[in-house]
Formats: sequence, C-alpha cells, structure tokens
Amino acid sequence: MSLSTAYELVFESKEGADVTFIIDKKELQAHQFVLITRSPVLKAMIKGPMAPSNQRHSIDDPKVTYEDFNNFLKFIYTDQCEINAANAEVLLHLSHMYDVPFLFETCVNKIPQMFHESDLYKFAEIGFLYENKCDMIVKCMKAVPCNVPTARLQYFKRNKMVTTVSWISTGLALEFVKHCPRTDTFSENMVFQKSAGRCDIKKC
Repeated sequence: MSLSTAYELVFESKEGADVTFIIDKKELQAHQFVLITRSPVLKAMIKGPMAPSNQRHSIDDPKVTYEDFNNFLKFIYTDQCEINAANAEVLLHLSHMYDVPFLFETCVNKIPQMFHESDLYKFAEIGFLYENKCDMIVKCMKAVPCNVPTARLQYFKRNKMVTTVSWISTGLALEFVKHCPRTDTFSENMVFQKSAGRCDIKKC
C-alpha cells in the first residue's frame, strides 16, 4: 500500500481522529498530526495558545460549505481532490487562507482547462485578488480572443448555495484592453461595445 493510499484510508475512516471542525452545524473529524504538518495556520489553530481544549473548531466562513471544507481536507491528506469550475474559487480561498501553497498552485494550473465564456471572466476577476501570487489574469487574457466575440461580459458569482450573475468590473475591462492580443475577431472596440451594452441595460 502506498503512503498516499494509506493517508486516503485514514481520511475516509476517521479512525483515531482527534480534532473536529463544525461547518453549517455539521461535524467533520480529522487528525492533528496530518493537519499541523500541511498548514501553518491550522497548526496555530490546533496547537496555539487560543486552541480550545476540546479541539472543536467552528468554521464560520460564508464562502465555505461543509462539502468545500471536506474537499479541502482531502487534499491536505492526499494531495488530490475534486477541482472544477464550480469549486475552484473556494479552494483558492481556502488554500490562501490556510497557507497551503501546493493546493493554490494546483488550482491555478487547472483553471485554464476550465475556460468557457463566463467562467473566463469569473477567474479573471478572482485573479485580481491574488495578482501578487499567480499569473491567473495573464492566463485569462490569452484565452479572451477565443471567447469575447460570442460571450457577454458577465459571469456567475457563487456565495455558498446562492449563485448570482455579475458584470465584469471596470478594472477587468481595462485589463482586457491593455493586455489581450488583437486578432481579426477581437479588438478593444469589442470590449467597449459590450461595456456600452451593459450601460444601456442598466440605463447608465
């Protein structure tokens, strides 16, 4: 049995678990010895002077569901988890918050495989949050000419179980104009026209 397989069995069985996370009123058990070696933030939570004696930790993050945190912990144990267009944003958030750089890097590298019209804009907006840590915006810029001619400048924004439609920010529109390669089917005028269409809809 490989080490990764053994750790996956430990994660799935919860045998010997000695720390509990409470998310959305659900309990998720884990093992201190795994967490403290993978995340300095989790180590501080578990071993720091403010750690609860019963090792029960409430995760009150409006961006994170029970399923999200379970998926995050699975990566901590196994270096593998489900990463897709729907959960990549929250995994980036968790990996940044809990200082798990390998997960952050894994997400950034997988994101180009998820590019599809509105997802492209969503990830570009997310890239602004982490522009000092990765080149996500650049990756998005390279894909824009293939998508902008047919896509609206909108994306789906997720907050736990609620999904809304958002227009791209003015800052992102300017990034497109500054950095996107020009082709026969893409130019800054297309971005301006689509932005103007947004104003018409909003009557601005």
